[in-house]
Amino acid sequence: MRKDKDELWQKLHNKLQDAVELESKLVPMSTKIVELEEARKADEAKMAKLEKRSTERETLLGQVEADQDKKSKELNDTTTVLA
Repeated sequence: MRKDKDELWQKLHNKLQDAVELESKLVPMSTKIVELEEARKADEAKMAKLEKRSTERETLLGQVEADQDKKSKELNDTTTVLA
């Protein structure tokens, strides 16, 4: 009976030791997960900002091209009138 009790205590001790070892591995992993989530959110914010800037540039480029076309047409009309 005593031997069984000692074996059970030893098994319990080993299981608890395993649990402590696993927890010591999980805590750094949990911290790393939090850091990666924060980095992902920061990257998403940067991407959204870049996409917004890209859209704004496309809009401005379209306006510049439209203005250039308008000025070219005006120049051609003026040249035709003078000729």
